[in-house]
Amino acid sequence: MLYNNTNLSNNCIFHYNNKDYIISKKESLFIDKHFLTYHYKYIDNGYDKLIIMLNGAINRDIAKFPIFQRSSWAEEIQANLLFIDDPTVNESNNLKIGWYLGSSQENAQYIIVNFLKSFFDFLNFDKKEIYIFGSSAGGFAALMLGIHLGINIIVNNTQTVILNYSQSFVDQLINEAFDNMPKEEFKEKYKNRINVLNLLDHTKIYNNIYYYQNIYDLEHYNLHYTPFIQKYIKDFIETDKLNVYLYSNSVEGHNPMSKKHTIHMLNNIVK
Repeated sequence: MLYNNTNLSNNCIFHYNNKDYIISKKESLFIDKHFLTYHYKYIDNGYDKLIIMLNGAINRDIAKFPIFQRSSWAEEIQANLLFIDDPTVNESNNLKIGWYLGSSQENAQYIIVNFLKSFFDFLNFDKKEIYIFGSSAGGFAALMLGIHLGINIIVNNTQTVILNYSQSFVDQLINEAFDNMPKEEFKEKYKNRINVLNLLDHTKIYNNIYYYQNIYDLEHYNLHYTPFIQKYIKDFIETDKLNVYLYSNSVEGHNPMSKKHTIHMLNNIVK
């Protein structure tokens, strides 16, 4: 058995490949010096709700690893917060976007999902009160991880099919993390890791989703939002679980909503 957890009052032991890692209520890591390194930061704001916060693209000119985007907003968000760094994007490569995929040697989604299951047990949160949020590449990861975990998902201008995103970023990912394999081989071998629609076909799991999309982000509206909505509506009867919010902001385009609007959105959803 790869994963297990043992509760220790203020700490939890996470077992992975015959090694123990301490999960504590603070910034820490849960697997170090395997193929990749995984970092998290937990902030207890005193609520009975939890939001998992994921990274999108980073600016490597100013980045200091590990990266916990939006963590400076913590005091304004009315929930406990768990920030998870993307192990795909690290100091040993030049990637700006990793989608929490991991590498050809390691499925980061699988490891993070199992870590989160242990963490949920440790903190004793009701699954109905757990949310996962991300924008752009972080939104893709929120969808993928959230589907596996069966928790509430919140996304903003997200990708749903990685290969539909800017090819220069996709090519760099394949080159640096997936042994520069041919793109068609990458598409087929990892079809359930790089395409939300494929994952839905595979799992038949349909979550409570809050999907925010700027209609001025035409690329994502056409290539990511539209196929996802068509798939979700076609396959799913309980459409009350799909909460779609289209908005219009010609200045922001693909950029996520402002700090003010993002915090308002999150607080309104979890209240």
